[in-house]
Amino acid sequence: MNDLDFLTVAQSEYASAANWYAEQSVIAADRFATEIETAIDAIRKNPTQYARWDDRYRFCLLDKFPYYVAYRRESHKVVIVAVVHTSRDSADWTNR
Repeated sequence: MNDLDFLTVAQSEYASAANWYAEQSVIAADRFATEIETAIDAIRKNPTQYARWDDRYRFCLLDKFPYYVAYRRESHKVVIVAVVHTSRDSADWTNR
């Protein structure tokens, strides 16, 4: 399994989304957190399985929430660079 770095800004995006879901429903927040963690585990196990954003980045769409996890691979390390709502301007994170 690859090592993992989770950029602070991506952690903040994740926390913000989780907080929003928690305000709606504790159950929804738990499900969101579980889906994010599942996606990150899958990325760590096989980072090349997800679609390319460009030559540097890949992304993993969540199944039940309108979010994706953007990441890049560096040697034997995966760097989570963004947790993004699918309706958001997606170009904001590509310079991280």
